[in-house]
Amino acid sequence: MSAGPDITVFSCWYNRKEGLEESVRSILDQKDVDFEYIIVDDASTDGSSEMLKKFDDPRLRIIRNEHNIGFVKSANKAVLSGTGRYVAVHDAGDLSMPQRLKKQFDFLEENQNTVAVGVGVESRNLVTGRIYSLKSHQGAKDGLRYAYTHGEVMFRREIYNKVGGYREIFYFSQDKDLWHRLSSFGELGLISEPLYSRIVFEDGVAHDHVKLAQQAVFSNLMMHSAKERSEGRPDPVERYNALALLTQPRTVRFKTFIRRRMRKLLTRGELRKARETLEAVPVRMLSAGELS
Repeated sequence: MSAGPDITVFSCWYNRKEGLEESVRSILDQKDVDFEYIIVDDASTDGSSEMLKKFDDPRLRIIRNEHNIGFVKSANKAVLSGTGRYVAVHDAGDLSMPQRLKKQFDFLEENQNTVAVGVGVESRNLVTGRIYSLKSHQGAKDGLRYAYTHGEVMFRREIYNKVGGYREIFYFSQDKDLWHRLSSFGELGLISEPLYSRIVFEDGVAHDHVKLAQQAVFSNLMMHSAKERSEGRPDPVERYNALALLTQPRTVRFKTFIRRRMRKLLTRGELRKARETLEAVPVRMLSAGELS
């Protein structure tokens, strides 16, 4: 009986057919490494499903959800269906360089105390046309040694299982929440060589005012949960589940983001967007004079 591949690579796809073939091929063209590739098609309606069916490769398996269930549930589903000792993320539409998986595999094999490893990332913004290398990996951020962007990371399945995988309450910041919990079992590593291209699409978080506000809320919750654990107190997400969103404090970072975002929208006269942004934030996280 086969022991299975060394690596499970997964992607979660929903309505992003632009660049689909190139993105998927960048994984299938990986060199000198044993892997399986699992794509969860989260009930796409833009033709992505039909495009995915055209790939003919024994390493590739497509799982189609009957209904859209979101990234986190789809990600947990993908990881659970795989068998690799290591799990590599590859976000929909992004590109992995041919030696990415091999170099991460070798790194984890040689550094047994490392629970996850990222690589250098190039960002391509399809809206602005800007292409640049991300420098966020340098130095600590959010209490982590390295600040991964998500799709470039490979981690140990055993540790992922120990911490319970991605937590479904996190609509955003689910990746940083996972890295924090993984890091309690070992080191986070980095291969500085640029081996991953992150594509910024028009419908991504960076270009959506409501998603940006929601991301700020969940990022705040992620940091609050990590702080409580580090200081020996119960994790509010484990205690209260979704109600933890209403227990988190207003941090300076969160308040600064909301204030700047609201001023920007109001200055532009975009009142509808300003209202929608406020509606995306739990009421108790705002106070009288918050935006003054």
